[in-house]
Amino acid sequence: MTIKAKKILMAVTTDVVSDMRVQKVCHYLNSVSCDVLVIGRILPSTFKKELSFKVKLLKLPFSKGILFYFSYNLVFFFRGLFIKADLIVANDLDTLLPCYILSKLKKCKLVYDSHEYYTESAGLIGKPYKKKIWETIEKWIFPKLNQIITVNESIATIYENKYGKKVSIVRNIPEIFAPKKTKSKEALGINSNSKIILLQGGFIDNDRGGIELIQAMQYVTLDIQLVIIGAGQEIPKMKKLTSELNLTDRILFIPKIPSELLIQYTLNADLGISIDKPTNLNYKFSLPNKLFDYMRAEVPILISNLPELIKIHEKYPFGLILDSHDPTHIATKIESSLNNPNYIEWKSNLSKASKEYTWENELKILKEVYDKVL
Repeated sequence: MTIKAKKILMAVTTDVVSDMRVQKVCHYLNSVSCDVLVIGRILPSTFKKELSFKVKLLKLPFSKGILFYFSYNLVFFFRGLFIKADLIVANDLDTLLPCYILSKLKKCKLVYDSHEYYTESAGLIGKPYKKKIWETIEKWIFPKLNQIITVNESIATIYENKYGKKVSIVRNIPEIFAPKKTKSKEALGINSNSKIILLQGGFIDNDRGGIELIQAMQYVTLDIQLVIIGAGQEIPKMKKLTSELNLTDRILFIPKIPSELLIQYTLNADLGISIDKPTNLNYKFSLPNKLFDYMRAEVPILISNLPELIKIHEKYPFGLILDSHDPTHIATKIESSLNNPNYIEWKSNLSKASKEYTWENELKILKEVYDKVL
C-alpha cells in the first residue's frame, strides 16, 4: 500500500531563494517524503533559482511596514484556507498569526521556527505601537505552542524564561559544499594583487557596521580591497559614502548571489567581517550565518563583541575582536588581523571548528522536532 506524503504548508516573508535556513529545512522535509509548499514573496533582490520544493511567491502591493505584514498575512491566510495541510510551519513572528489560526481551523500540527528575537529587532526600536502589536501576538500564541525552534542558546534561554516552554536549538550552519574548482580572483573581478576583506550578508541593514567599515577603508593600506556582497537598506548609503570618500576603486559591491557563487568569493577572502553593533537585543544575541560560511572556507574573522560569537571564539580562536566601532579602530584591527602571527593558527582552528559545527549535527535536533509532528 502506498503511503501518502504528508503535506506541509510553510510561511516565510524573507527571500526564499536566498534563505538557506528555509531551504535546508525544506530539503530535509522532502527527504522524509513530505510534499512542501512554501508561500513567500517577491523582493527586488530575488533571483531565479531552481528549488527542490514547491514555492509560491506573492506580489504584494506593499514591500515593507505594517501594510506589508498585514497584506502578506491576509493573503497567506485566505490562500491557506484552500490548501490541504497536515502540518504548518511558521518562520518568524511575522507569519505566526495566520499559521496558528489555520492550524486550529484545519486541526493540524504547527511548528514555529523563530530565526531571531523578533520583538527586540532593529525595525521596532523607537516604534512602541508596532512593537506592542508583535508582543501581543507573541504573548497570546507562544504559550500555546508545542514545537518551537530557534537559532541559538541565548534566544532559546530568553524564550524559555519568558514563557516556560522548551525551545529546541537548530543553528543556521551551512551544509558542506566543496566546489570542484575555486575560481581565481581575476575570474571573479577582484584585484589579484590585493588582500581581500569580505562582508557578506543576505540583508545588510542599519547597525551592521557597514558604514563604519567603509570609513575605515580610508585608513588601511592600499593593498587591501573590500568586497561587500548582499542587499539591504544600508547598501545605497554605503555606496554613496564610498563615492564621497573616493574609494570606488577599493570597494566592490556585489548584489545578492546564489550560494554556489558566494562561496567562490569567500574562498578567495583573506579576512571575513562580522561586526554587527549591539544596538538592540536582537543584534546583541544574534549568531550571524556568515560566521559559519567564513568558518567553512577557513577565513579568519574580525568580529564584534557579541555573546554568541565570543562563545565560539573562546573555544576556537579564529581572529580578533573589536573594542569599538570607531573607523580608525576598525582599520587598526583589520591591519592587525591580516598581519597577525597567529593567522595560520586561526585557519587551523577554523578547520577544527568546522568539523564540530556542521549542519549534520543540527539536523539531529531538527529531526527530533519533526518526528513529533509527522
